[in-house]
Amino acid sequence: MRRVSEIQGLPRGLVHLFIVNVVVSQNQSILTSLLGLLAESKGATQLDVGLLFLLGGVSSTLLMIPSGVLSQMVGRRRMIMIGAGISAVSLLSLTMAPTWNWLIPGASGFNIGFALFIPARMSLIADYSTEKNRATVYGLSNISWPVGTIYGPVAAGALADSLGWNSAFYFASLTEVIAFYFATRLDKDQPTMSTETSKTDHRVLSGLDLFKGPAVPLYAMHLLNSLGVSTVDPLLPLYLQGRFGINRTGVGLFYSISAGFSTLIGQVPAGIVGDRYGNRKVILAGLAALPPLYMLCGFSSTYLMVLVFYVGVQAMWSLTWPTSMALLIGKVPNARRGLAVGIRQTVIRLGADFGPTIGGTLAPFPLPFFAAAIINAASILPILRIREKNR
Repeated sequence: MRRVSEIQGLPRGLVHLFIVNVVVSQNQSILTSLLGLLAESKGATQLDVGLLFLLGGVSSTLLMIPSGVLSQMVGRRRMIMIGAGISAVSLLSLTMAPTWNWLIPGASGFNIGFALFIPARMSLIADYSTEKNRATVYGLSNISWPVGTIYGPVAAGALADSLGWNSAFYFASLTEVIAFYFATRLDKDQPTMSTETSKTDHRVLSGLDLFKGPAVPLYAMHLLNSLGVSTVDPLLPLYLQGRFGINRTGVGLFYSISAGFSTLIGQVPAGIVGDRYGNRKVILAGLAALPPLYMLCGFSSTYLMVLVFYVGVQAMWSLTWPTSMALLIGKVPNARRGLAVGIRQTVIRLGADFGPTIGGTLAPFPLPFFAAAIINAASILPILRIREKNR
């Protein structure tokens, strides 16, 4: 199969992967925006919601590295199919929970499916790209995330308001079945892997050596950044509903605008600028903007003000997605990409697991906004240690 750089359009495999990714993004955003409200309707406090996201996410954290290794061994297509199947069943199980703590198995199951999907997805994209266009290809592929986020929370919120909670998760489960179908359409043979030779010393980036050397600052940045973002993001629906009286459709619309449209317009430009001028510079610009934006969210007194500044948060955060991935992949040989992605996603999941607990402990708002500002400011420090060759 030809690589991206050798054809005019996207390879068929990337198109099918894009569709699967839209569904995964849609359902992840549905859980982020509505799971806390569903738990609250079943008697959960804000701290309980933080614990729900922690316990639901632990399974994903534990599986990221094994999933990265398995995707290299058994095939990325199979991993994505299994992940979609597990996610479909797990989302359906949320409709049967009598109390908030019974939501934990369903949330855990979805996160297991997510853990099986992510390393396989990111490795496939890397295989279809080269060192010169990698950030751009990741940017193009990452458009699938905001696409799913734009309509997912609004559609699920509207269904929950009009037909009840169960209808939102029936919808989410059905779309995972569609994702499973398109996963079966992924190329059965792995795409031709990029053959460029990294100038990085492969002795530092093989096996367990991936836990040290030049990749470590990136892992540290992702841990702190994810911890800071997750201190606010999963608990924000409770704040919006309690402070401003927003219904579930309104909460979904908030996420669609902030996490959807704002990231949609930033992915490809971030990748193009990163490929041309350096990924490290783009990452630093995005991270530097987060602390003041979180502080502004904390001092906002209206729904519209929070929305405007949170759009900025999501937009600046999204600049780091394609660029940090491209920076990491450029330092990793082909045979270790699955493992490297697994480590990256593990530290991201660690941050995502413990962030809601920090936010729940610091309740009420606006304290979680201020904590997010401090933690994200700290995430800049590891990137200052990275050196990238001039473009």
